[in-house]
Amino acid sequence: MLMKLLKKENESTRRNDLISYHREERRNLQTQIENIRSEYKQIVDNQLSLIENERRENSVVRTENTNLQQMLGLTRGQVEVLERQLTAREGQLQLSNDQIGRLREVITDIAAESARNSALVQVTGERLD
Repeated sequence: MLMKLLKKENESTRRNDLISYHREERRNLQTQIENIRSEYKQIVDNQLSLIENERRENSVVRTENTNLQQMLGLTRGQVEVLERQLTAREGQLQLSNDQIGRLREVITDIAAESARNSALVQVTGERLD
């Protein structure tokens, strides 16, 4: 009888301990969930703020571009033609820079080859003497 009573008391204590542990674990998980929600809300708010700032900046740039076009007396079509020409010139400039780089390499190679040939001629001349 005493054993049964002790066994019941142990089971009751164990059950209460488990219940306490689970309640504490649930509070911890709930706190983690709240922290994640808060962090997520902050990230979303920051992204929305960045998107709104970008929209405002784009609007200002469009307005400034329109005003500049009007001041210069350019139509939209003329601006597009100028933009295409600028892009083409930038491409030509990059091509020219690439060609200059290749020319530098060739000149360096020729100079190195010339130095080798000069040294070879000098060594050959010394051997002949």
